[in-house]
Amino acid sequence: MSGSTERNVIIYDEVSIARLKTADFFKELFIKIHHAGSKREIIHTLSSSEKKMDLIIFNDSFENDRGFELLSEIKEHSSEIPILILTTNDKKEIFFKIISEGICDYLLKPFSEKIFLAKTLEILNFNKTNISPSKKKIHIDNEIAFDIVDYLRSELKKAEKGNFEVSVLMLKFFIPAKENSIKNQDKYIYVSDLFLEKLTELLWDTDIVERTELNNFVGIFPFCGINNISKVYEKIIDCFDEMKKSDKNLFHFHLVLTSLTYPSKKGSAEDLLDSLENSIKQEMENINGLLIKFI
Repeated sequence: MSGSTERNVIIYDEVSIARLKTADFFKELFIKIHHAGSKREIIHTLSSSEKKMDLIIFNDSFENDRGFELLSEIKEHSSEIPILILTTNDKKEIFFKIISEGICDYLLKPFSEKIFLAKTLEILNFNKTNISPSKKKIHIDNEIAFDIVDYLRSELKKAEKGNFEVSVLMLKFFIPAKENSIKNQDKYIYVSDLFLEKLTELLWDTDIVERTELNNFVGIFPFCGINNISKVYEKIIDCFDEMKKSDKNLFHFHLVLTSLTYPSKKGSAEDLLDSLENSIKQEMENINGLLIKFI
């Protein structure tokens, strides 16, 4: 799905002002909003629209079974459309019941506009090609800043409330110092764009991988424990090896990656990212030291 293709999004909320406020987040984007304030309206939109819906934003308190009943009807009618839940309900039993409905993801209110847009644009598969020079930030299409620290903070909060694991992975590709030079800058840009595309193809809907620097990526994997993140490791390494075999531009590049899993590893979002970054630096130093020794 290209960045210039119009997306169609249904916003379901019984309160019209809340729908308008949610729609306002998308005002600068190439997105057509379809409003629904009742069961009849959302089913009618799904049934009558000539265009395929790309996302349903479903706002409900889930204080009774009405919301779950409507979710079930929507899934029966249009099971392929991703659903993003917005709710103030932070009860664990509600969280697990929502997940069991097969929804794409959920956001616990209140949340920031940056978190909301990052989540929805990720689901809608907007291209992420404009890199911010500021650390741990990227820009999405129209220069909406996405802060990976804010996003991870939100995911850790959800993991704590839902009592589930979330793994965080950092990876960096680089040309060792002995072989590096300014002329390799174009290669870094080429490999960065190619690698981001390949990484995205490996993900589940609830996973996210963001480019935080030209050659640095951070992945956040909800419901992913230590055993599962090791499988992600293997997939990424295999992917990079296949890229190197098929593209001579990658010949001199090396890949380092490291991960941790919450709550086995506790700490703030900043602490976890700093820990990963220190591990990456150590791995790079080890590789550079070995290559310099044997060259």
